[in-house]
Amino acid sequence: MVEQWHFEKDPDSLLDFGFGWTRWLNSGDYVTASNWVISPAGGLTAVLGSQSYDNTSTVVRVEGGVVGEQYTLVNSIETHDGLKTDRTLWIHVVER
Repeated sequence: MVEQWHFEKDPDSLLDFGFGWTRWLNSGDYVTASNWVISPAGGLTAVLGSQSYDNTSTVVRVEGGVVGEQYTLVNSIETHDGLKTDRTLWIHVVER
């Protein structure tokens, strides 16, 4: 199954974006590290200290963005069992 994560965001909004990893994790495994990268650099930014995770989910709070631009947010994780993977979401900035 291919999942797509495309969102629209107003440049003045401050929003949380994230992933639930429960269906991907093996029984007994859990998230031990999470990192977010936003590209292109500049415009849309992660709020300092806003990246968080728990055993099964990851979140980043973002602000800003340039109207008409599309940004890619890549979330890379590692698990207790040593697995590594990433997911990507896309944010298109629109004036609302």
